[in-house]
Amino acid sequence: GGETDSQPFGEDAQVRVFFEVSREVVGKVALTLGVMDASGRQIMHFSSLASAIELEGREAGFYAIDFRFKCPLTPGEYNLAAGISSMSRSALRNSQMVVESVMDYCVGGARFSVAEPEVEGIQDLWGVCYVPSQAQLSKVD
Repeated sequence: GGETDSQPFGEDAQVRVFFEVSREVVGKVALTLGVMDASGRQIMHFSSLASAIELEGREAGFYAIDFRFKCPLTPGEYNLAAGISSMSRSALRNSQMVVESVMDYCVGGARFSVAEPEVEGIQDLWGVCYVPSQAQLSKVD
């Protein structure tokens, strides 16, 4: 509900991106949000199109789009970058949109950290993302 540069591990996250529409938007245009690790590698990507939010036809003015997700990132430092791009469906991957042209891009967006969990216990927090899992032991003859 407020501004922060730290995200609790494993909890719900919300990133609000503000933008201005200054002229007519034509075509399948989306606001996208990328999450990068410390080396600059994009590890998560969100698009307003995935929530059926297109920018085409919006009247001039200021807007905000909220991206909400359960944060799977392990403790560490991360970067955010937002952009506005025209998009089209990938010819190779049915489930993926491809950037046709970038209209605006926030270089060097906000930095944030994911905090260590406050709950003690065994959690295997290696890698970039944490995925809950269960293991089962079986005797093989």
